[in-house]
Amino acid sequence: MTRAQGPAFGIEYRSAGALAAPRCVLVVRSGAIATTDPAPLVTAEHHVRLLLIAVDEPELDDPPTFGGETPAGSTAAEVLALLREEVPDGPVGVVGERAAALFAVALAAALGDRADRLALVGVPLPETGLARDLVSDALARVAADTLVVNDSADEAAPEDAARWYAERLPHARADVLSREAAGALDGRLGLTAVWPRVLAHVAPDTRH
Repeated sequence: MTRAQGPAFGIEYRSAGALAAPRCVLVVRSGAIATTDPAPLVTAEHHVRLLLIAVDEPELDDPPTFGGETPAGSTAAEVLALLREEVPDGPVGVVGERAAALFAVALAAALGDRADRLALVGVPLPETGLARDLVSDALARVAADTLVVNDSADEAAPEDAARWYAERLPHARADVLSREAAGALDGRLGLTAVWPRVLAHVAPDTRH
């Protein structure tokens, strides 16, 4: 496992899992545990490499429109450059949790056909009509087979949000769980609780 935040890449990231595995999964989260493996014992059951990317509040500004000179645009460019250096070829899965979900959507769109799987966990509805229009445009550019996982009891990321995203992504399905099935803490669905189903989706055929 490695960690870096140096002059070549100003982002905070960590590699985990099987570092030589042909299948790579980008995991994008925010907060103190963003660069930790969501569930190491589950990850160990798969021949897969994780690139765990931390994004913070400034980097989540304007996530659907990465073309501008924004913190999000700069960070997205650095993540893509990191991926080209660390994993220059082969298919890539992308995972975005909660506030980082739209950042993950933009990465998947930028990667084109190389991003063959995408998972969004605990994703809220965009707050305004304009935001929904911008997000809809970004979703339409995603080629990946996408899984959207929300918790029916999570007020910030409810069932209708999962359905909204799934309806606008070209190849997507919504997986809406009850709180008991999701294992949500404090009413918020997190990636650790659903990591087995998410990893099975973004890293198919990698289980030992």
